[in-house]
Amino acid sequence: MTGSLMSLDSAHMLLWLLNHFSTFTLAVITVGGTVVLAVANDMVGVTLGMFGAIYGIILAFVIVTLWTQLESTETIVATEATDVSLVARDAAAFPPTVSTRLDAALGGYVHAVVEQQ
Repeated sequence: MTGSLMSLDSAHMLLWLLNHFSTFTLAVITVGGTVVLAVANDMVGVTLGMFGAIYGIILAFVIVTLWTQLESTETIVATEATDVSLVARDAAAFPPTVSTRLDAALGGYVHAVVEQQ
């Protein structure tokens, strides 16, 4: 029943269009609408492609920056770990009371660096 009502409404719409517009006007609207829709779809594709390219370039710069920072951080961490191990090794030259306090201080420092920073 709903299908017959639909076709009746579309038949009335078609009759109304044919009675109020010339064949040339309907042809221009149909062809022009199709052309406008095709051009709009092409523009959307071009715009999305452009935004995708810009996003890719920005993403590449972010990745390169993060990679550079990671390498710099690895160098800093390795240098600091080497320095802490040298201080711990040199602490053995002091008397036991001093070396014990120095080892405890180094342990606290390493713990603070790892857990808080």
